[in-house]
This record gives sequence, C-alpha cells and structure tokens, in this order.
Amino acid sequence: MHRKLCHLQTIWQHNLRHLSSATKKKLTSGELRQWERLSERVLAAAAKRDKDLSWNYDKTRGGEEKRLRKALGDPAVTKRVPSFEKTNFFAEEGVDSASLNELAEVATSDQSLAPGSFVELRRNEIVTHGVVIGSSTAGALSLTLSLITTGEIWHHRDADIMFSIPGFIDHDLLLRCGKDELAVEQSAIAARLQVLKKTRDFERAVEAASNGVGRQLQDLYHRVKSSHPDHWSRITTKEATRMLDLRPNSPVLILFAVHKHLMRRSKEFVAHPTSFRQTHLFEVRPQSHIDLINKVTRWVRTNDPALSKFAVKAQNLIEISHNLATQYNHERPTKADILIPGFSESNIAIITFLKNSLEATRFIQANPYAAIVPAVIKYVGRHEGEISSADVVRLLADIGVRTPWDDGAAQSEDTQPHGVSPAIADAVGGSLSNEIAVPRLRHQNNSTQEFDYWSDPLKTMRHDFGDMPVYVIDDADAAELDDGISLECIPGEPDAVWVHIHIADPTSILSPDHSFAQEARKRLETHYSVNAISPMLPTKFTNQGLSLGSHTGKPQNVLTFSCKVNPAGEIVDHEVRAAIVRRIHTMLYDDVNVLLGECPPEDTVFYPFSLAAQPVMRDVSHVIPHRDNLVTLRGVSKQLMTHRKKFSMFSFKFPGAEVSVQKSLPTIPKGLPVPVLFRGFPEMNYKVVHYAKADSGSRAMVAEFMKAACRIASRFLLAHGVPALRRKVGMLKCPTDDVLQHLLSMRNEDNDYVSDPLEVLKFGIRAPQAEYTLAPAEHWQMGIQEGEGYVRVTSPLRRYQDMVAHWQIKHALLRQHGVVHTAPPFSESDLIAFASELRVFERTRRKAAMLSQTWWTHLYIDRFMRGLVGDRRTHDPLCVMDAFTVTLSALDMRTRNHLLTVFIPSLGILGRLTVEKEPNWSIGTPLKVKVKEMSMTLTPKLTVELI
Repeated sequence: MHRKLCHLQTIWQHNLRHLSSATKKKLTSGELRQWERLSERVLAAAAKRDKDLSWNYDKTRGGEEKRLRKALGDPAVTKRVPSFEKTNFFAEEGVDSASLNELAEVATSDQSLAPGSFVELRRNEIVTHGVVIGSSTAGALSLTLSLITTGEIWHHRDADIMFSIPGFIDHDLLLRCGKDELAVEQSAIAARLQVLKKTRDFERAVEAASNGVGRQLQDLYHRVKSSHPDHWSRITTKEATRMLDLRPNSPVLILFAVHKHLMRRSKEFVAHPTSFRQTHLFEVRPQSHIDLINKVTRWVRTNDPALSKFAVKAQNLIEISHNLATQYNHERPTKADILIPGFSESNIAIITFLKNSLEATRFIQANPYAAIVPAVIKYVGRHEGEISSADVVRLLADIGVRTPWDDGAAQSEDTQPHGVSPAIADAVGGSLSNEIAVPRLRHQNNSTQEFDYWSDPLKTMRHDFGDMPVYVIDDADAAELDDGISLECIPGEPDAVWVHIHIADPTSILSPDHSFAQEARKRLETHYSVNAISPMLPTKFTNQGLSLGSHTGKPQNVLTFSCKVNPAGEIVDHEVRAAIVRRIHTMLYDDVNVLLGECPPEDTVFYPFSLAAQPVMRDVSHVIPHRDNLVTLRGVSKQLMTHRKKFSMFSFKFPGAEVSVQKSLPTIPKGLPVPVLFRGFPEMNYKVVHYAKADSGSRAMVAEFMKAACRIASRFLLAHGVPALRRKVGMLKCPTDDVLQHLLSMRNEDNDYVSDPLEVLKFGIRAPQAEYTLAPAEHWQMGIQEGEGYVRVTSPLRRYQDMVAHWQIKHALLRQHGVVHTAPPFSESDLIAFASELRVFERTRRKAAMLSQTWWTHLYIDRFMRGLVGDRRTHDPLCVMDAFTVTLSALDMRTRNHLLTVFIPSLGILGRLTVEKEPNWSIGTPLKVKVKEMSMTLTPKLTVELI
C-alpha cells in the first residue's frame, strides 16, 4: 500500500507542475473545496511515510527472498523494463554544463565513493539507495555504477550522490556481484541478493530511527534560524545530530536519519547546491521567505485580489518595457526618463516572492516554489506553455525590478550566499562554530601585537633593484597588476641568468587583522563576472601604489622570487627577498607577441558572428627598446618549460566561448519601491578562444615565470620550516603507456597543451581536480615533482591565499634576520581548516563564473536569433555547423528519444541533440547540425538538430 501511495504522490506532484502551466480554468467554489480536501488528504497520507523509503513488507518465510529475486529480474530475459524510479530519475538525461572543459575534469579521489559504499541518490526529486560497484566513462562524463534497491544497475553521476557510507559491503562479496546489467551466473545472483538484503535491512533501521528523529527535531528551525528575519543561516547534518545525540561520534544510522529529515523539510532547509556531499551543509531559509511562501500560497488558493491587482500593474509595465526595447534596442543602456507610480505593499510581497524563487537549487529536494510560481505568472496572462525560471527572470525585468542584463550567477549570489562564508570550513572540518576566527600575527604569549604593519617591518631589509627594468605584461582590461619580471645576466656565466619575479606587496602595509585583510578573508578572491568585477581589496587602495605601475616614476614595494636558470631549464639557485623596484614598464601581451613574432591574434581568436576583419596593425614602438631582454626571457621560459615537459606531463583544453560587455552597467538599487525601466542594451562581443594556441608566446612566458615563483616559494618555506598550503594534482590515468606516449607526442612546441584535445576525450581521460596539502606534493600537470611543491604567491591583490603565503614568508624572513622568534602567523591547523574551506569555495565560485559566461554566450545567440544583434541575412553561422559527440547517447525514459551532448567548435559551447533511434556513434563522431531552439533559463540550453 505504501509503495502505491508513494507512486500516487509522485504522479500528483508531477501533474501539478504541468497543470499549473496550462490555461487557467475558473473553478466553482464547490470544486475548489473538493480539490482542497483531496489535496489535504493526499498530503496528510504522504506525510506519514518517507516517499523514498518504499520497502515496507511484513516478513514471511521465504517471502522476502522471492521479492528480492524478482527485483533482480529473470536471467533468461536479456532486456528488462526500467523501474518507475529509473524512468523518472533519468528523465531528460543530459549535460547541464555549457563548458566542455568543466566536463573534462574529474573530482579527486574520494574514499566515500569507493566500491562497496552505501549511497543515497537524488535527482528529479527521486530518492533511492544503492551500493557502488564500480565506475565507467561515457565520453565527457564520468559515471558511477551502483546496484540499486530496485535490483537494477544504474550508471549515474557522482553529483547524484548525497550521502555515502564507505565499506558498507565487503570487497569479496562485491566482486561476486559483477557489473553486468543482468546477473546470469548463480553466484552473481546470490551475491546481489545478499547486498540487496543488507541494504533493505539498513533502510528499515533508518525508517525506524526517523520517527524518533522527527519528534526530537520538530522545533529545529526555530532554534537555528537567523535572528534577523531576512538573513540566511547555516547548519550541518552533524550539528543537527548533536542537538539530539551528544556523543562525539554519532552512529551513522542517526546521521543518515537526520540527513533525510532535513532534506524533507525543504521549505526550511536548503541543501548546498554545489558541494553538499562534501559539506553536508544546509542553508536555513530566512523567516521572511517562509512567511512569503505561506502568504502567496494562501493568495493563490483563495484567488486573493492582490494577485489580480499585481497582474494589472505588471501588464502596464510590460507594455511600456517592450516599447522601450523595440525603439531603443541599439542604444547604450540608460535609465528611461519615465515617471511611474510605485508598487503597493502587496505588489512588493509578490515581487519579493518571485525574486526569492530564483535562489540556486537542485532537483534533489521538493521545491516549495514549484507549484505556486507558475500560478502567479499565469495571472499576468502573457506566458504560454510550461513556466520556467526564464519566465520569472523576464517578468522581473519587464516590470522594472531587475535589469534586462542581470545574469543568473549574479542573482544567486544576491539571494543566497552559497560558498562565500568562512562557515563552510566548519561544515567540512566538523566544527560547530558559526564563524572562523582569522589567525593574527602575535607573540606566542598573546600579550600585544608584535609590530605595527603600517610601518613595514621589512623596510630596512628590502633589496633595491635600482634601475633594473621590470616588465609588467598583461591584458588591456586587467584591473589588478600583480606581477612583473626582470632579467639579470651573470658576469662570467654566459650560459646562466637570474630571473627576478616581482610580486605586488599588499602585506607590507596590511597585517592579518587589518580591516581590509579581514574583508579579503571573507571574500577570499576577486570575483570576475562578464559584466562586473567585485575586487577582493578596495580598488582605490590597490591603485595607490600596490598595483604594479600605479605609481608612475615612484618606487614600489614588492616581494621578489629569484631563480638562477641553467641552459637545461633547471633552477640551480633561488632567493626570496622583500624588495623595491623603480623602473616599471607596462606592456600588453599582444604587443610583446608582435615583437617576438609569435601567436598572432587571428590564429587564437575567432569571431563567429562577425565577418572577417583585417588584422589590426599595432604600435609596438614602446616595446622595441626592450627587445633583447624580452627575447632572452622568452628563451629562458622555453628552457624551464622543456625541463618540466621531461616529466611526462601534458595539459588539454578545448576552445571556449567568451562574451565581453562594458563593465559597471546600470543597476537597480535593492529595495527600491518603484519600477526602473531602461532603454537600450549593452553592446556585446562574442569570441571563441583557442586556448591551446592563445596560451603561448608572451602569455606562456609570463605563466612559466609565475610557476617558477610558486616553486621557489615552496622550496623557501620548506627550508625554513614554515607551514604553507600547496597545490597537489596527481597523474592523469591513461589506459596504457602507449596512449600516454601518443598524447605526449601531440604536445605543442610552445606549451604543454595537447594539440587536439579530442584525442584525450576519446580515451576517456579526465583532468584531476587540484587538492590542497601541507606537504611538498607532486603537481603532475605542471611537471612539479614530489619534494618541491607549489605554493600560490603571485596574485596577492586578488587571492587571499596568496596573502597568507606572503605573511608566512615574511615571518620566515624576519626570523632569518633575528627580528622575531615566535611561531608563524598561521599554524598547520589554521591552514588545514582554510584548505577545507578553499576547496568548497573554489568549486562554488568556478561554477558561478561558468554560469555567468554561459548565460551571456547564450543570451548573445538568443538575441542574434531574434534579430537584435548582427544580421542573419548576410551572415548566419547557426544554419550549418560542424559538431562532434562528447557523450554517448542516453535514453530519455519519458519520451523514449535518445539524447546526446555535442560540442560545437565554431561557437565554443555544448549543444543538446535528440534523435529518435539509438545511434551507433562513438565519442568524437563528426556531425553536421543546425540550431533548433534556445532555452533561456538561468542555466540556458542550446538544442540542435541534424542536417
């Protein structure tokens, strides 16, 4: 009965979502009461049981084994009908990313996902359990194989796993299970029966524990919500568990029951959208958000006049907004000079509700907005078909509460501060504190601060480089110039040179407890989105003598990492000094490339929506006087790179789309009670960058010296016994040594990129993600050997971890000169906690940056398709495009069509392709496609079709 009820509840939720997008039908008061009573009965019945714990049979002799054997399927049948759970779990199977380079990464090894682990899977609001039996690849996708409680083998993504218990099944039993879709051998069937029985026994135990957990945590929300009604707070599964179980290590059974309890209460607790399995972190929804959900839900149920009044107001604003967009499309964006009455209190409530609905979520929990938002949008009466987040975004822009160029990444950061708080380190490390105290540079006895940083403790120790030229090479739009390089020839040693890498020195005037440093601690790094830059340190501060070259003609403090390089590319000596530089020359990458005769722009960048333009003649007269030094530096960088390449390393990167727009676009102040409409739209520039070619020439030269500085920093800190965070990347796993040698032979001469990254993808090879460690570990992708290590130090104006490394280095320098005798400012435990935070933060921030770029690239294509940019009559790159497959076909369980993801090199993005019959295509199969449609949700998708 319970299983049937779960099935009914799921169908009800599914149909409710689609019916809410249908043409609105007026119900009589009697019909309305009937529907309300029915919904209350269904929801009350569903609330009695967890819809994801569907096994509740009375035990009878032999009955359970029969059911388990039935779940495993008949070995005589070669193909089984997929279960209800599988059909819905894998519905609309596809790739949610628009970045092939992101797909080509694989998470670092995780013991919690090792074969034999118990796992909880969640997708499309389907929840099920299983045991990991192995892994596989499908083109750009890395998949996990799990034996599910339905008796099926599922090939799913690691991201589907929300909870795991390592070592749930022993290794020998797991081997006997096999990995075939259907078990044929009796030994495999018997092994799978044992696994399923143990899994279902555990499910029953969790269900029994859940009853007590639910009672004890009834008031949890009111205990952990923020004291401010508009603010989010956080809680981890461990923290919630300790509120009912005071033991230091609660049984995993209780942890899992608490996890499920929090997942079910999705109106109050929202699972972290990018790193939940690593953190088990829930965002606690603000009280004001919950109050609004309840209020607007009540308005929809009772057909409150507030909705019709909002609809009238919105319709008038939409009319004005559309007229402005039509008349002034090609102007630069400005605020329209139109006097419009403000919003009423009920208008503001509905608008805030719609804004809140755009918070970053995944379909792993029930969405409390899912049924109500479409009903609100339908009241406005201008949207046909199924309602998506794109309709909400469009409506908010049309009524003047969101600019038409706000992207989804910016919205999610505004509504929900996922991953930007130091509290995440607590979630990873297990601390119950809501804040992390930033370590401060003090005496061991904690009496007083050791020195005033505004006076620069290294002032008397700084090495003055005098008239030695310092070359600061960057892009034209670079905002923070962190690094410069100098060349010093060695008398009597014509075959060796010193290269000095000078790094901006904000820690010369900032201690860890300075207010600017504390704010940098919260931000962790400068945030770059397509249309805005949010600096880690105040711009006025960095431009007053910290950014290299910002004080023309005046000396600047730097931290210098010097390396002596021999012809073999070996760093045979090194030195780290606080220094002063005086002759700074700023240059552009493209100008230096012209001088070097390398990397012409037309070979590295492609503009698919523009007709071919003539190459721009660059004025490089300011660079010519430095030709000899720059040519020598380029030669030294090649020597360093050649030496690194001896260690059988390579990198790979696919071309990628980039859209640039003007920065500091007009915005709408938060909380403004009146609509703000705009005329015009930002001018956008769409390009495809061939990174394997672009990261050569002067870019490769500068990058090589920055790598050298990070290697030197690691050596220096190791020699002085000062702890530091180091980047660690293990070796890529190649199928055979022959494959490795084949890929090594394909490396570009000017860098370490494989010339054709598709070759890497065909062999199912993934780029491992970086980890943090205190040990001088291997960084295989850079050719850095174990024992040397790699410490980030070259971007202290935009990365807080680089500032931390600078403080550690300066402490070592002061101790070397006998000025201090205390412990370093950051201890090993400080850095370990910081590393846990960084891992989650970087993943979240990288995802946000990718989403921002994705939104803008797809927005450009969408506007091009609608005739708002470019001219399709004279040049249409969307009608015939080369593409190649990057995933194998996956069956859409609902439509029975087959879905594939293809990469379109001319656009630098991924596309979704649907075919009726299962294709026999391997990874990299070339295709001819054209654009079919664009879906401009917060995570846009481009659909293509075969020509």
